Amino acid sequence: RGCLCHFAWINVLVFSFLTQKTISRVNFLSCQNAQVELLSPHPSMNSQPARSEKITWAPKVRQAKIWQLYQNDALGAVDEALVEDVGYRLLQRCRSIRLATQRGLECPRCGTEFTLPESEPWRLLSGPHPCPNPGCGWKTTAEEWHDSWRHRDLLGAAAMPAVETYLRDYSRADTVRQRMLCIDQLIHAFHISLRDGRAGRSFANNLIEGSHAQVVDLLDRLFALPGGVQKNKWREQTARMWRHRRGLLDSPNTGADESKPD
Repeated sequence: RGCLCHFAWINVLVFSFLTQKTISRVNFLSCQNAQVELLSPHPSMNSQPARSEKITWAPKVRQAKIWQLYQNDALGAVDEALVEDVGYRLLQRCRSIRLATQRGLECPRCGTEFTLPESEPWRLLSGPHPCPNPGCGWKTTAEEWHDSWRHRDLLGAAAMPAVETYLRDYSRADTVRQRMLCIDQLIHAFHISLRDGRAGRSFANNLIEGSHAQVVDLLDRLFALPGGVQKNKWREQTARMWRHRRGLLDSPNTGADESKPD
């Protein structure tokens, strides 16, 4: 009987020892797994796309925003937030137009603005052109620069006076009315030919979404602002623009039915 008791006691000790070893092993593995989880990035972090470093430009403004802006003004219900929104979007668009027209761009990595060499036509510019900001390391080619603004209505050499005026005056405007007048002057501007001084296109087509004819039609339907662009004079200049675009000469016999394209 004494031997049986002694044997039972040994079994208890062995079972206790094995149980403690198992618990220790489980704790060790749990710690290892926890360390792996801490060191390993979350799957969602790996799935995030890399930041694009392509050249970008400010987009055109939606027609609906312009329409609502003038509708509010006509009703006397000034929406200051909308004026600020449209004014800022046009400001950014004008900056992009000036940059693209002057063979410039904004570095997508650090935000530095710089221009490509003007020693020869852009098609003949060879090699990559690095950002001048020390330590940036981003670079582009003339072809990539051209492709970034192609078919985006970003060239405005014949309307640059209107761009420069807006960039200067809008930043100085202290009141909502002054900002509205800056917007009004800008979107009713034209591309003026340096050769004959005629209006060739509506500059609003560079600023507002839609085809050239659609944008001109939008402007025609906007209410005139007190102290803003005189609508009758703008319509007369628009009619001359359409005649000029069709290759027609100004004539006293030209009727008002030619004020819009076919």
